[in-house]
Amino acid sequence: MMAKSTWAAILVLAGERPQGWARQQLVELAGQSPRPYIIAADGGAAYLAESDIQPDLIIGDSDSIPEGLFPDVPREALPTAKNFTDGEAAFAYLFEHCCQGRIAVFAALGGRLDHLLANVFLPLQWPDQAPRLTLFSDDCEAVYSLGHAEISGCPGDTLSIIPITPEVKGITLTNLAYDLNDYDLISGSSRCISNVMLGNQAIVDHRQGLALIIHYINEVNAKISDK
Repeated sequence: MMAKSTWAAILVLAGERPQGWARQQLVELAGQSPRPYIIAADGGAAYLAESDIQPDLIIGDSDSIPEGLFPDVPREALPTAKNFTDGEAAFAYLFEHCCQGRIAVFAALGGRLDHLLANVFLPLQWPDQAPRLTLFSDDCEAVYSLGHAEISGCPGDTLSIIPITPEVKGITLTNLAYDLNDYDLISGSSRCISNVMLGNQAIVDHRQGLALIIHYINEVNAKISDK
């Protein structure tokens, strides 16, 4: 389980409304002491308001945020006509200003398909920073791995590995029903979809590439961490 103090920031995007596991984690993380730095990317501010959580900063062009919401919160205003999304600007801000600790990301894995895919692949711009991210959805958590990930959960939990780079080389799986040893996974392959945890921890190792590891939460206390 990830130590609470390691959570440096929370980023709420404008995709799917946090529900289920995601909303539970959002409320829990925002209530920690010390409190993580909380950023809303435009419409993400409305999701925070629904959970009575005030952000520390709002970044965006204000095209999807209710007028008058959080009037006293600082804003980094962006033009509507631009060649990047509000989410990309928020990621860049966090990587520049929050130099240590984990970053919890909400509302990245739903909503419009184009935004969902852009959110998933955005960390390719900052591959060394990607393992700091945990993406929360209503029934899963996902982390990026550059070589080694330890996933804690429950026997029977579902685990999938998606290559973010064209190839993830040398995948070796430990304590999963369908084992692999030094396997090269290419982008577009479904070989690593829907594996099954055999115990309370599974390990994913690889030599090269960036992978997204998705852990479907079957128990309320299940957690995922990338070392």
